[in-house]
Amino acid sequence: MYNTITYSTYKQGGLLILNRPHNRNAVSFEMIEELKMLLQDLKNEPNINYLILTGAGSSSFCSGGDLHEFHPNIKKNILLEKLSAMKGILYDLATFPVPTIALLNGHARGGGCEIASACDYRVAQVGKTFGYVQADLGISTGFGGGSFLYKRISSKQAFDWIMKGKIYTSEELHNVGWIDSLFREEGIGHYSSIPLIRTLEERNHYQLILWKKQYMKEIGILNEDFLEQLSNEIHGCTQLWGNKRHKEAIDLFFRRKK
Repeated sequence: MYNTITYSTYKQGGLLILNRPHNRNAVSFEMIEELKMLLQDLKNEPNINYLILTGAGSSSFCSGGDLHEFHPNIKKNILLEKLSAMKGILYDLATFPVPTIALLNGHARGGGCEIASACDYRVAQVGKTFGYVQADLGISTGFGGGSFLYKRISSKQAFDWIMKGKIYTSEELHNVGWIDSLFREEGIGHYSSIPLIRTLEERNHYQLILWKKQYMKEIGILNEDFLEQLSNEIHGCTQLWGNKRHKEAIDLFFRRKK
């Protein structure tokens, strides 16, 4: 049914896998459309207590936007359309009726970290690395994940990470609270071995819906001003897109791949 993602049920939860391991699970235009359709279909799913989002393979959770499509010379109207669609996907993850978990089984960069920040929880394998690297590309966050980052860690920590573009390890991000818990590779044979997932399996479906509503209200992601903030973030990225530094950074990336 899908070419770039897979979906299945796992015990009391749903399991959504970004399935482009040959491209480090980068977000393509086709993946955007498939994620939109799936998340809309799942919103009223009565039989899951949580949604796990992870990446295929063991190398990358998600490397961000596919640079073959999200390239510096993309037309601005197409860029705005695709970034707006990703903003909607992140918002759907953040407002999903039951808890969402980014299972970070591999490295993440740029938009991959944005996707993870939209989830309620982040559970990461030890030794993996993560970076909001958009600053080094001469642009800014484009999926709405900058705004969500401010909801997950302290405002100063979020500001520093976005501005500096530094790469952090799983352990470092666990210490600041962006990552909720860690696991080792041998401990993930069954998702239920993760204490958080085991707890969610034990709870009543309607308890989780109630608590998720309370949580969303408390952190303010249902407010109109937050929706406006997301839109401003997307428009800010489009304004920076295609500048000299951005073009040089992407050109260097492809030259290094040859």
